[in-house]
Amino acid sequence: MKQTKNRKSVVVKTDASGGGALLQQAEILKQSGVITFTWHKQTDEIIASSPLSVLFPLVNDFDRVVSGKEFLACLLPNDRIRLVQTLKLALAGSPVFSDFRLVTATGEELWVNLSFLYDGSDSNVCISGVAKNVTSYRRRLSDAARLAYTDNLTGLINRSKLKQKLALALSGALEYNLKFGFFVLSIDNLSVINENFGYDVGDTLITSIGDKLVNALRSTDVVARIASARFGILLTDHNISFIGNTGKRLLSLVSNSVFETRSGVITATVSGGGCIIPDDGMTVEAVINAAEESLAVAKSYGRDNFVHYTSAYEKTDSRRQNINMAREVVFAVRENRVLAAFQPIVRTDTFKPAFYECLARIQKTDGGILPGGAFIGIAENIGFIRMIDRKIYEIAVEKLHEYPDLRLSVNVSGHTVSDPRSSEYLKHLVQNNPAVASRLIVEITETVAMQDMRDAAAFIHSLKDLGCKVALDDFGAGYTSFYNLKTFPFDMVKLDGVYIRDLIESPKNGKFIKALADLAASLGMECVAEMVSSKELGEILKDYNIQYYQGFHYGIPDINPDFNGAADLAGGAKSKLSR
Repeated sequence: MKQTKNRKSVVVKTDASGGGALLQQAEILKQSGVITFTWHKQTDEIIASSPLSVLFPLVNDFDRVVSGKEFLACLLPNDRIRLVQTLKLALAGSPVFSDFRLVTATGEELWVNLSFLYDGSDSNVCISGVAKNVTSYRRRLSDAARLAYTDNLTGLINRSKLKQKLALALSGALEYNLKFGFFVLSIDNLSVINENFGYDVGDTLITSIGDKLVNALRSTDVVARIASARFGILLTDHNISFIGNTGKRLLSLVSNSVFETRSGVITATVSGGGCIIPDDGMTVEAVINAAEESLAVAKSYGRDNFVHYTSAYEKTDSRRQNINMAREVVFAVRENRVLAAFQPIVRTDTFKPAFYECLARIQKTDGGILPGGAFIGIAENIGFIRMIDRKIYEIAVEKLHEYPDLRLSVNVSGHTVSDPRSSEYLKHLVQNNPAVASRLIVEITETVAMQDMRDAAAFIHSLKDLGCKVALDDFGAGYTSFYNLKTFPFDMVKLDGVYIRDLIESPKNGKFIKALADLAASLGMECVAEMVSSKELGEILKDYNIQYYQGFHYGIPDINPDFNGAADLAGGAKSKLSR
């Protein structure tokens, strides 16, 4: 990167009043391993406080980088593309930062963190930034990730990493109508070997069998150690008959081998169970369970047996329908067919909409609309619920931009709550318009909040920092306590509709509802009653500490609502609405 005067010393153009301070600042940055730079888009010139090589003192490859073109040439191809995209965001007015990989002449990869800011005031279009060497940090992360996903004894990937591989296989199988094979192989009588020869001999046997399995399969196949004596194997071949034969071949490979140990030569056998993805399971856990069930059957026959998973359930209409629905979800996400339906939540005093809840829908290829209940559970199982949540985020923010007086709520899944990237994504959507964030309510179910309180707390605080409101959905569903409400800074609670729906038939529910509403009110939280399906229910609830009603009597979900004029809905849902 180009210095202001020359390449050997830090020289910054200054005036008489502040030159010393600027020189001192540049030197401090240099000593701290940080350089500042300005990139001029028209000339492609990069002017920096110090050469890029200051960040990498043992490398001379970057001494003469003085232009954007020269800097791009130092990056790995994928990182060049990312850098161009990042610069576009900066030019659009977003302060951005990211890590990029530089490659030396010897092929060594080095990491640099770049932060960019463009204020739009420079007619020559200049982007200012800061560069820092983060190679050591990135390598530590890589080492930690490798250790987290590697079995210490065999060097194979472990169960956690295998689950990630299975999730990718499931996604590909559903999207492209492919078949994959999955086996669980277990060393027979390993405990007997440990007792008679010692655990170090058992460890040698485990390592040797793992090596044989890897060498017998193709580089595209995956072998993992998933338990003390068990291996998980993912086969990427799409030929089902070949997959079935592979299991028996691997058993024969082990039984026909001898293994050298410190106690001499020993022999061993393995038993195995296998299944087909996605026929025998549409979630990672279902696939593993199918193979484990098959293994248990194989072991019941004795040693050195392999059993393929069979179940009458897989042949039922229900299983086929689930597989078809999973494919529908995958393609709906890919083809941008995820929609939002808007259900009004009305004030209890005026019965006019105070805000609307955005509910996920899928538009089928024939134009029909699938309600959330038909696909949400399957989307969670196959890992596509985060993308659906993101799409609903996008739709909600777009509507809030379009209608300045509108308030909307969105309900997010546990997968989104536990993913720190989701709050960053929402931040990206609303960061240029704080007024939008203040009109957005994010709903989290009580069950999700209690499953991982640390993740939920971090997610909720990130939303509050953005200016969003946060609601506890399905309040009273089974985890309710004063401590739970006190722990999280909720702005609103939504009473579980099960108690509201049965209030007329079960008057005792009224005491429970009143207690929950009073508890929320004592903590300064607003309260919504869900599933208010009749005028009679609304009349019963009017004396409680409840500010809002939600239910079909006051409005059903509508794909194209009229946000401009909120008509009095006291008489029920009168507009053309689609559930």
